[in-house]
Amino acid sequence: MTHMLPSHRNLNDVQTHEIDLAEDAGLFSKGTFDFMSLQAGGRANLGCTKLDHKNYLRTKRQQAMGQGEAGVLLEYFEKKRVEDPSLFFAFFKHYDRAIEDKRYNELQDTCDASQWLPVLKAKVPILFHARYTPNIFSKFQDEYMKSLIIKVNGCEGNNFPIMYKVSKYEHTREHIVKVTEADHISCTCMKFESMGILCCHTIRILDVIRGVDKIPDEYILKRWTKTAKVVNIKEIDGQDIEIKDSKLIIVNRYRILCPIFVRMAAKASETDEGYKLAATCVNELSAKLKQIMEEPSYFDALAHTQNSCSLPHDQASFFESQGAQEFRDNYLL
Repeated sequence: MTHMLPSHRNLNDVQTHEIDLAEDAGLFSKGTFDFMSLQAGGRANLGCTKLDHKNYLRTKRQQAMGQGEAGVLLEYFEKKRVEDPSLFFAFFKHYDRAIEDKRYNELQDTCDASQWLPVLKAKVPILFHARYTPNIFSKFQDEYMKSLIIKVNGCEGNNFPIMYKVSKYEHTREHIVKVTEADHISCTCMKFESMGILCCHTIRILDVIRGVDKIPDEYILKRWTKTAKVVNIKEIDGQDIEIKDSKLIIVNRYRILCPIFVRMAAKASETDEGYKLAATCVNELSAKLKQIMEEPSYFDALAHTQNSCSLPHDQASFFESQGAQEFRDNYLL
């Protein structure tokens, strides 16, 4: 038992070096300690305990964090860069692919939301009025179906706030649903706070006890709705925010025009007549653009674009304005 006494326990330099190597290799501390014990002929001969092992690693990490998170990350990446000079290139390539995948998934969700209606498991008003994206609607509908097996065991308080005790049928675990005088509702399961949708417990209280036939607007977070990206950007005083980045405006104009002309070129290339017509129109358009660029008013308009561009009041976004939408609708082939 003497090897367990604090006065007889000590990590020597060789042992700390082995622990460092094992951690760099991604080995768990338990496996490392067991291996070191076998090397020493048993735990009694090791000279330290598993607690000493854990304390050493914890102290080492705390000292590393003393440099700050940024310092630790920079030191780590510099070490990896020395090992593999192409690390940063591979990292950013992977980052770009991940961002592209995320954007495409968002686009797919937007397309799904505009192309099909969700399948209702129950024809009830609260589901009809749920203005969610397809994925979030599916999760909310599951919560509604779960609410059908929720029973109300009682309530506390005749005045607000009222506490409702609820549980699943044939289950003893209870959750508390709190309803305030302002009709604010919350549950101890914290699903709304963590996921942004109402839980089955609050849905049961709203549906059965409070007689609410649709989700209150305050519990439909805009980030889960079909119009999440449609926003009016305004200052606190209600004035429109100015876009001062001229490159951003030019890039978004290019984003609208480019696919239109690509479709035209593809269609015109199918026949000789179409090709000749497109070539003639392109020459005429090029000449008109050159004429516009040579006019003094062109430089005034360019200066105005570079200075600022306000978002229109009557549209959700400058880049999705009515004019741009009509332009796409008229010229899509």
